[in-house]
Amino acid sequence: LALEQFDLVLSIEPEHADALAGRARAERLPEVLEHVQRAAELAESGQLAEAADAYRAALGIDAAWPAAQRGLATVERRIADARYEALMSRGMQALADERFDDADAAFRDALAMRPDSGGARDGIVQAEQGAKLNQIALAEARGLAFERRELWAEAIEQYLQALETDSTLAFARS
Repeated sequence: LALEQFDLVLSIEPEHADALAGRARAERLPEVLEHVQRAAELAESGQLAEAADAYRAALGIDAAWPAAQRGLATVERRIADARYEALMSRGMQALADERFDDADAAFRDALAMRPDSGGARDGIVQAEQGAKLNQIALAEARGLAFERRELWAEAIEQYLQALETDSTLAFARS
């Protein structure tokens, strides 16, 4: 129907720019619709990267097709959400495994994606606290080991390092 209508306009005014452009879009519409349909099916099945590619292919044919624009925006948002969730999960697992540097990196990447993320901020704090507690525990263990061997200067050095981290540590003060 669109082709017929554009042909009617062009029979009256063969150089009508809008009719020429509209006819060209209408001719490509079946291919655009095929890509959009395929993209929707891929997105439905969770194949988000492939769906984004199919939407981009549709937009490559007709950059103004609204369904392709909306579909691509939705899929890209879902991809970003999945990446954010993966980063948060990686950070939480790293915390559980006491890999505090890895946790901090994952949470910082998540925070870069979503600067307003309270969860990512909390994760960073937990990673920093975990690393701090590890340093304190290590300083205490080393200090005690040096004491047992009567290496007093080295023991004092460990305790001073622990006090730099937290001046209220009773074991280091005593």
